[in-house]
Amino acid sequence: ERSRKDLVERKHIEEDLRTSEARFRSLFEQTHDAVFILDLTGKHLAVNQRATQMLGYTEHEFLELTSSDITAEKAQSKEVLHRLLAGEHIPHYERIFRKKNGQRFPVEINLELVRDGNGNPQHIQSVVRDISRRKETENALRTANEQLSLQVAEVGRLQAELQEQALRDPLTGLYNRRYLGETLEREVARAWREDNHLSILVSDIDHFKDINDTCGHQIGDQFLVEVAALLKRLTRPTDIVCRYGGEEFLLILPGANSASARQRAEEIRHRCAEIIIHHEGVDLSVSISLGVATYPDHGDTADEII
Repeated sequence: ERSRKDLVERKHIEEDLRTSEARFRSLFEQTHDAVFILDLTGKHLAVNQRATQMLGYTEHEFLELTSSDITAEKAQSKEVLHRLLAGEHIPHYERIFRKKNGQRFPVEINLELVRDGNGNPQHIQSVVRDISRRKETENALRTANEQLSLQVAEVGRLQAELQEQALRDPLTGLYNRRYLGETLEREVARAWREDNHLSILVSDIDHFKDINDTCGHQIGDQFLVEVAALLKRLTRPTDIVCRYGGEEFLLILPGANSASARQRAEEIRHRCAEIIIHHEGVDLSVSISLGVATYPDHGDTADEII
């Protein structure tokens, strides 16, 4: 009676094992990922159908290969196996696999060291996913982001350029009257806070209309450009030079008192007389007149000083 019970129990166990094995085989073959069963040296013991489709080898050919034979990064593959056998947990990682025809493609790998009931390493299970499409999407997205960043940078550059152009006189490159209006009030306020001087020079090219009428506007423009270049050469980095009107220029000299501003004006007047432009066999020159005013000696506001 006991022998019959043992036989029945054994049949139940065998049936459960066959059912379990059938379920495992079904899962093994039907999964969309490639599954590789490896021995502890990395040699293939079994692969599923997806693995053969992914790499182009037959199941029999796989049994003659190791895990490092199908990767383009052999040294890294061996290192991972060594770390796994040493007891290290290996998270998902990426590698480049090589198909039988030599084509390379990126994969994501999940490794697991399978142990027996006593905790001894038995074999290695590797689940591999082809991530070619994901990488293409990531690369496309990265390229799009890079292009977008370049476009944003270009828009920013153009905006800065437009803003700069809006504040510059196109002929001389000096700051224009709009910039002057924004800056002078700020400079006066700073001079007040610092209890310091601030001087302004306003210059005017003498008889400029006669130059335009006699020699033409092109020569007049040349003189404007030359005078503007001279003013820029004769100013400090902290000074601000603006084209105030047609032939008028305005200089803001932070920290300069009346005496030093008057001295600067005199130097500009002398140097301007040295500008020579050749026109139809004649050497042309101009003179310049300047006015000087200083905060707080001559006014408390920008308008009063001007």
